[in-house]
Amino acid sequence: MVLMTPDPFTLAEPSAGNGPVLPAADTVADLQVLRRMVAGLEAATCLDAGMAARFWPVGGGAFSLRCGALHEVAAQEAGDGAAALAFALALGWMASSAAPAGGCAARAAAQARPVLLVLEAQGCREAGEPYGHGLAALGFDPGRLLIVRARRSCEALWAFEEGLRCATLGAVVAVFGRCPRGYDLTASRRLVLAARASGVSGCLAVIGEGGAAGRLAGAAETRWRIAARPSRTGLAGEPAGLALRADLLRRRGGLPSQFDLEWNHDTGQFIPSGAGQAPGREGRPPLSVPLAAASAGRPVEAA
Repeated sequence: MVLMTPDPFTLAEPSAGNGPVLPAADTVADLQVLRRMVAGLEAATCLDAGMAARFWPVGGGAFSLRCGALHEVAAQEAGDGAAALAFALALGWMASSAAPAGGCAARAAAQARPVLLVLEAQGCREAGEPYGHGLAALGFDPGRLLIVRARRSCEALWAFEEGLRCATLGAVVAVFGRCPRGYDLTASRRLVLAARASGVSGCLAVIGEGGAAGRLAGAAETRWRIAARPSRTGLAGEPAGLALRADLLRRRGGLPSQFDLEWNHDTGQFIPSGAGQAPGREGRPPLSVPLAAASAGRPVEAA
């Protein structure tokens, strides 16, 4: 099929008298093919624009991430694996709660969608597995978490791709100890297309080694490098919450950035460090203690 032709008037058939010069039949067919191709590209662009309208805010509105896309997360050092895992789970959780337009029913359905967590055996041995009580303390519902354990990285990548094709899921998070051997530009592009077709957001996290972000060669929407930061202290001197430094190394249509983030238990979102602090409290959470129950068998006035 010839897609590019010379000047159509050079291929024109001679006309009788002084009439208009008409293009040759082959040139008209080629132009029709080009018009169909342009129409297909415009339709694909409209589909991408419709999906790009769904975002979820991160960092207290400092930036937003697109739903139905692939995101990469890597630990800065080997000891930052827990922070990278928490960040990846938080991204998946926030993406699953990003409800599309359609009223309260659509939002309630979006917030009830499960999150698929694919764990590679090597990553679990080196960095451990998510703890149910810890997830609940961060505001996650462990009942919405579906866990798949894979022995090898190729099996984990296969489960990751199959999860991205399932539109009933809210998000898919895959956790690896090392950079997956089969994760190259072709594999990542296939994951991107699967996420775009279903609208399910995916997050691939490498938590067992440092410097993995520089070796990821994927077609993901964003690439993050995560490092742990000291948490603020509570009223009793205990760590107040999750704190980390997130380096946005790559973002389609954007510039690299760096964020110091803290997890807000009340809103279930990351906020910039130091945001929303009350004067003199140093950002400490309120001290909540149970109240004594009302005594029974006493007059209302005395109670």
